[in-house]
Amino acid sequence: MIKIPVITICGLLSACAANAQIQRVGILASNQAVSLPVSGIPATTYSQFHPGLDLFAEKSFGSKEHHQWVLSANAGMNYHRFFQTALRLYGWGEYQYNAGAMWKLRAGLGLGYLHAFPDYEQFVKNKDGGWDLVSPVAGRPQFLAGLGFGVSRALKQDKPDGMKLELRLRTFLQAPFAGSYIPLLPSNALMLGISAPWPMKKEAKS
Repeated sequence: MIKIPVITICGLLSACAANAQIQRVGILASNQAVSLPVSGIPATTYSQFHPGLDLFAEKSFGSKEHHQWVLSANAGMNYHRFFQTALRLYGWGEYQYNAGAMWKLRAGLGLGYLHAFPDYEQFVKNKDGGWDLVSPVAGRPQFLAGLGFGVSRALKQDKPDGMKLELRLRTFLQAPFAGSYIPLLPSNALMLGISAPWPMKKEAKS
């Protein structure tokens, strides 16, 4: 079962890279903490360290000077010690406000698929009344939803559409987590990274 999400993620990234309509690609390193939605975001800076990594490819829509919509395809993972390793594949839709040539502000929603691999032993009752150990590589499929905010800043003033620093604050909702006991698990992520225009063009030598 572990092969299914991995193949799906690789297929999505390959399709995005081959799509001429994709305008930007990027990578985000993150720290994610299980906490209350949105209000728990500050905990990602001091409370817990659970690293993650996400790749994204995006396209913007709209020709207005300050207002645009952005759609992105995202694939990533997160490791939470003693809890789970999660692979996630999700889409994200955002409203973007262009605050001048250098800065862009965002807010949006996400929806997708998460495959969780518990970092602890699980047992199921067999037909003889005993208990069998569940394979740790099987994992379990989960529904993923999200809410987030972001800021982008161009690295060079003379190239506002070139390389950019990226900051994202996101809340993820994972369900069903543990059946009726914990049907919904919220977590928050602080994400920092970089993006570049796609396809990348080599600068002409003077």
